[in-house]
Amino acid sequence: MSARRPPRRVRHARRQRGQSLIGVMVGLLISLLTIAAMVAIYALMIDVSGNTARSAQRDGQLASALLTAQIEMQRAGFGVPPGEAGAFAILDDGRLVVWRYSLYPDAGEACAGLRIVDDAASTAVPAAPADADADRRGLYWLPAQPCTSADAPPAWSATGAAAPRRLLSATGFFVPQDRQGHALADEAGVRSLQNARFQRDGECSLPYAQQAGLLDVSQRVSLKVAGEVVFSACLSNLKAAG
Repeated sequence: MSARRPPRRVRHARRQRGQSLIGVMVGLLISLLTIAAMVAIYALMIDVSGNTARSAQRDGQLASALLTAQIEMQRAGFGVPPGEAGAFAILDDGRLVVWRYSLYPDAGEACAGLRIVDDAASTAVPAAPADADADRRGLYWLPAQPCTSADAPPAWSATGAAAPRRLLSATGFFVPQDRQGHALADEAGVRSLQNARFQRDGECSLPYAQQAGLLDVSQRVSLKVAGEVVFSACLSNLKAAG
């Protein structure tokens, strides 16, 4: 007598298998690891994009500001007899550069300058009341004021035509950082104005006979950070020392 076969529905039930608790936990672990990796990648992308945007803003402002500075500094010594004292001065440990020039064809002489402010609360440059509590760091152009010597620069006012104008904002001091707050070494240095100083940097001559009829050897002025040149200008109206 043959064995009795179980009903069809019983055989089908025996073939079914469910998920075990261990399988569910392994799946959850893999899902959590995947989400954590995606969050880490997203955070890294946010850091990189933020650093890149601010670096681009800083470099753009710096290029524009230094081009303006170079144009303005070409007035240094114009109409002033070669070798006369007080035509050009670097003051305040290199943070301030002042030059004197003739207002020809008008009468008299004037002084203008550039000022680096590396302290957020500095009072070295007069500020309008609206900017009193703002971050004061930046590169400022000091408009022309009547003067007799660059060694004793005039006083600039907080408002009006004599008010300093910021060529480069506090962004000029931005150095990208990682999420731990450490500066990225490949971005630090000459791309930031931190510790930047003006200094006399020897002599120079303008190319293509542009200096014919002027001085044979002119004064070079550079803006440097840790010995690296950020900006350099050949001032054709100023004779090099020596």
